[in-house]
Parts: sequence; structure tokens; C-alpha cells
Amino acid sequence: MRIDEAYRQAPTATDASAARPAGAERPAGSPGGASPAAGPPVTVTVSDKARALSAQTSEASDAKVASLQKAISEGTFKVDPQAIAKKIVDGS
Repeated sequence: MRIDEAYRQAPTATDASAARPAGAERPAGSPGGASPAAGPPVTVTVSDKARALSAQTSEASDAKVASLQKAISEGTFKVDPQAIAKKIVDGS
């Protein structure tokens, strides 16, 4: 086989799995591995205050997203690189 012929042949799924070393199977519970045994069901309760905060955040976010979409579509949205850099440096 010539070198350029080797590059034209795409590996198949069988080739990829055959190239995996023995004992390199995925552990149980990892993506693509066997699923772990189901445990007892978990009950989660969300407080009224948490629901109210979630609703406020959602409404504020929706309004901000709408205004950003409008500015982008109108071509008036400007990126402020200094503000971005400051937030990166401040960690916020």
C-alpha cells in the first residue's frame, strides 16, 4: 500500500474499537458505558421565594435578549473590548 492510499481510507467504527487497548472499556456510569443501578427516588422542593426570583430573572433576561437582538439586527450593537477585558480581569 502506498502512503497516499492510507490517508484516503477513512477508519470505520470497527477500526476505532479494534485500536482500543485491551482493558480500556469505559467504566460503568460513564458516557457510553453501562448505566448504574437506580437508587431511591429523590424529592426536590422549590420554595415560593425561589420561584419568584426565577420569574424575575427570566423576565429581565427576556427583555435584555430582545434588546440585544434588535440592536444586532439594526447594526447598532457595538462591542466594548475594554468592558469585556475589565470583566475578565475582575472575574465577574
